[in-house]
Amino acid sequence: MTPPFSPTQRPVVQDVLASPGFRRYFTNTSWMMGEKAIRMGVNFLVGIFIARRLGPGGYGLLSYGLSVVALFGILSSLGLDEIIVRNLVRDPLRKDDILGTGLGLRIAGAVLVLILAPFFSFLVAPDRESLLVVLILAFGPLFQSFALIDFFFQSQVQARDSSIALGGAFALSSLLKVALLLANAHVLWFAAAYLSENVAMAAAFAVMYKRRGNRISRWEFHRKEALTLLRDAAPMIFSGFLAMIYSRIDQVMIKSMLGSDAVGNYSVAVAMTEAWQVVPFVLTASLFPAIIGAKRDHEHVFHGRMYQLYGFLLWASVALALPVCLASGWIIGILFGAAYKPSGPALSILIWNCVFIFLHYANAKWIITENMQRIWLLISPVGCLINVTGNLLLIGRYGIAGAAVATLLTQFVTSHLAFAFSRKTFPLFATHWKALLMPLALIRNRRPEDGKSP
Repeated sequence: MTPPFSPTQRPVVQDVLASPGFRRYFTNTSWMMGEKAIRMGVNFLVGIFIARRLGPGGYGLLSYGLSVVALFGILSSLGLDEIIVRNLVRDPLRKDDILGTGLGLRIAGAVLVLILAPFFSFLVAPDRESLLVVLILAFGPLFQSFALIDFFFQSQVQARDSSIALGGAFALSSLLKVALLLANAHVLWFAAAYLSENVAMAAAFAVMYKRRGNRISRWEFHRKEALTLLRDAAPMIFSGFLAMIYSRIDQVMIKSMLGSDAVGNYSVAVAMTEAWQVVPFVLTASLFPAIIGAKRDHEHVFHGRMYQLYGFLLWASVALALPVCLASGWIIGILFGAAYKPSGPALSILIWNCVFIFLHYANAKWIITENMQRIWLLISPVGCLINVTGNLLLIGRYGIAGAAVATLLTQFVTSHLAFAFSRKTFPLFATHWKALLMPLALIRNRRPEDGKSP
């Protein structure tokens, strides 16, 4: 096997590793990764206790509210995140105009969420308690609008400030949830606790922004700038909305067809699956600069690195999914208690989503590197159609296990099969299968030949 660096390259590599630029970006990435890993871990643990305290009915109601608000969440973010970061990097002197315009657009979108989410909930589940949970959570996007300050810190490679703000808000929210657990509080108070994280985040970002010598009062909204941002974000708004539908609509449909208890049982299975997303997120984000550099310098190195990344992610997800599938009932009983026993069969199916979720994170990096983002405009509607149709056909007959099958089928198509039907994306599809056969390739490469030892 060819060594990653030749002897003549090593001094250059050492110089790069020792450079201030590399240390700056490495430190920036470390703050981002550390904050997200800790957040997901603590969120999962606190979520277990909340699920046990509220029971399937209460936890299902809370999960339903979060899903309804998430369905309309794209209207508040408007797909502007990466575009605003890009514009801030390109023209930092116009930061007040860019941030002011972005804030105006996001607040307008958040007001739409505040109107549409409760109205949609009233149509789907007209009971008072469901409506109140959705109404409380629907205020969150208003405060999330100030996450624009996070984009400014990203453009300045200052993830430390963002991580401190986000971590502080998350810590306060987690402490409040623990206090509510100890007080045996009603589900409405837990919805308020989720809202409190957004309020604390907005305040923390405003403080950090001011400490850096900036003033929000200088932000200005410009109509022309707004139209430009919306034009650039249009594909992301469309695909993001459809992707959110097929990732969240199952819980809304379960609530409508089977009730809150079924949503609660399904939600803990979903939580057990989503908890592992930190692995592909951290790995692909960390390796993304190397992937871009390989694409720029040597095409064959790019394909080799993607092959290795897919191989690791694929077999790591299989190694995770198999034991969880076999022991799903036991795991649910230990973590969530006997009340969630119906979650076991759903978890044994949903955990295989990890295979395709892990692939999805690598797919996203491949597609961005190859500048083929528009492929999502084709894949997202297909995923939405499969998921909604599958849920309609399967939930009534098989309950939450049917919803799990519909979700797994959707992930299989959108994260793997869809790439087989285009000449541009077929190499990505083929690499999935090559990665699946990676262990055989390794064994073959180590096999003795011509009487020689390997």
